[in-house]
Amino acid sequence: MLTGKQKISTLIEQINDKRHVTPKGQPILIHPFGDLGGNYPEEELLNLLYKFQNDDEILKIARLPTTNDFGIVNYADRYYGVDLTSKFDKYYDNFNIKPVAKIESKPKLNRKSLEKVWNVLQEIETKRGITSSTDEITIPQVYWSKVKDQREAFDYAEERLVILRKLETEEQAIENLRWIDDEKGLAYMRAGQNYFEVYDWYEEEYKKASATYQKGSKPQQTSNEPVGSLELEIVYTSAHEVILNKRFLLSKPTLNGENDLVMSYLYKNSNRPIGIDELEEKGRIKPTKSLGKIVENLGFTKDLARAFFVVSADSIYFKNPVTKVMLDELELRFIKIKAK
Repeated sequence: MLTGKQKISTLIEQINDKRHVTPKGQPILIHPFGDLGGNYPEEELLNLLYKFQNDDEILKIARLPTTNDFGIVNYADRYYGVDLTSKFDKYYDNFNIKPVAKIESKPKLNRKSLEKVWNVLQEIETKRGITSSTDEITIPQVYWSKVKDQREAFDYAEERLVILRKLETEEQAIENLRWIDDEKGLAYMRAGQNYFEVYDWYEEEYKKASATYQKGSKPQQTSNEPVGSLELEIVYTSAHEVILNKRFLLSKPTLNGENDLVMSYLYKNSNRPIGIDELEEKGRIKPTKSLGKIVENLGFTKDLARAFFVVSADSIYFKNPVTKVMLDELELRFIKIKAK
């Protein structure tokens, strides 16, 4: 999944590339699938184009997708057309020049600390990329699917607030932070003067720390694992990794994506049935896929899914750990594992 920054960069690059093959006097045509690979939902793409037009003033929208008399949108009718203004070239050059980092020395952080800050920065970046420059960036104070009760929610929110204050006061990555106690439960902020430098620094440092960690503890991989007398157990790590028996990496869901949110909630609430209503009300998750598909996306296929899950159309039961007795009842001796 592209971050907000990557989406802006990709769109700008495509517009700049297509301008060179567009006849003079005609709008530059951009296709959401042919040119952008379907990575932009319609509303998001429109918001970006209107941002470029109204806030950045680098282009004017000359054409929008059209439907025929039957309400059907054909491939050729999906094109967006834009005319560039005189400000486009400067915007393009500035956006693609990597800022000179102002961060010369920072205290060394361990992998987990880097990961927590980096996760928050990714959330901010995703929202920043699709937020008008005149509006505040907002992120949730709490992801309820990742906490078990009010006490845990309080601790989770406090930790996020500490990270945001650090990014504001020490890093100057964000500014005008507002943490409002209301029903929306959002944190409000704007990008600060050091935003890009800080973002790039944490991205690079986390990549290095993560590579070192994975090199030293990469799970072994096999296609068939005898169950024998061992029980099976899943650990869902803070790095969003679904790991079986501390050895097999089954999947690594996208941060705060649907699979991540569902797995986080199930992991916190294992060994009891959970209905769709509970996921929506307590976990504040509205699954767009079937529960069975989510289980499959998480790396649990066939017998492995049978071992850990009982799934119906409107409920799910995550068994963790799974004992030998439970496996015997399911008549499972060998389980095929598709490790990453």
